[in-house]
Amino acid sequence: MLICGMLLVVQTVQVQAVQPTNNQPFAPVPSNQVSENDKSAQSLVLPDLNPLDLATAQSIAVTNDQDVIVVIGARWCVPCQTMKNNILPQVAQRGGLERLQFAYVDFDDQNEIATGLMQGTVVPQVVYMNRQSGQWKPLAVIPQMVEADKIIELITWAQSPASREPVPEPTPRPMLPVNE
Repeated sequence: MLICGMLLVVQTVQVQAVQPTNNQPFAPVPSNQVSENDKSAQSLVLPDLNPLDLATAQSIAVTNDQDVIVVIGARWCVPCQTMKNNILPQVAQRGGLERLQFAYVDFDDQNEIATGLMQGTVVPQVVYMNRQSGQWKPLAVIPQMVEADKIIELITWAQSPASREPVPEPTPRPMLPVNE
């Protein structure tokens, strides 16, 4: 069973009530009367990302010597759509996807690919993939919805030399004798 994981983010917004005068209907404010603050808020539009399918993203990444970031989700999962349409564009806006290809894998349409990359059964998931010995491998997985900062943190780590070092095997501890 696949579970749609949700992180609830509450944002406080100030709303100013405006009452019409003289029983006149509300009218839009002409663009030449928009304040500078309102204009700057309009410029915060997120980039429109068009994620690729995984095979295309990997092919382009090989050509450009890049890694791939994959969002695994489902059409019916609201957090998945938020991750794909809002969170990853925020990452892109902040420069986090400059040296990466962005792919989206729909769990329902590409189940075999999705389950091969996922950790657990919760969507959305973010998978950072790179080529190791000529094969694409997941380097890191975030198995839940997270904010843009966490994805940027993952990308920064994955692109650092530390992520390329092999993880040392744990040192075996000697067995203690059993007292009979």
